[in-house]
Amino acid sequence: MNNKSIPPIYENFTQLNNGEIPQFDYIKIYHSFLKLKLKANELILFSLLYQECEADAVYKKGLNYLCKRINTTKHTVLRCLSVLIDRNLITKKQGTNRNPSEYHINYQVLQQYIDQ
Repeated sequence: MNNKSIPPIYENFTQLNNGEIPQFDYIKIYHSFLKLKLKANELILFSLLYQECEADAVYKKGLNYLCKRINTTKHTVLRCLSVLIDRNLITKKQGTNRNPSEYHINYQVLQQYIDQ
């Protein structure tokens, strides 16, 4: 693979992923998510969690990953997670010292928001 053809933004990724551009280098925001009436960072975070939790999976990667993916501070991510939990769009299972907290999309509540 010729690294000259890869845009500079991917240089670090290619070194980490054996020369491959990561599969999920974007966050997909569905039009129906706009009905949730979330603020921008909340919408981006929810969309990222939705993407990471496809097929009824549980998000377990930790806060640092979320901060890097949406390019914001830990305080902002925690505030956005709190809003999503308060609106019952996601559920949280508290982690321990070595294990990060787990987040799960509440598909039933999401469907209720979308159907409104």
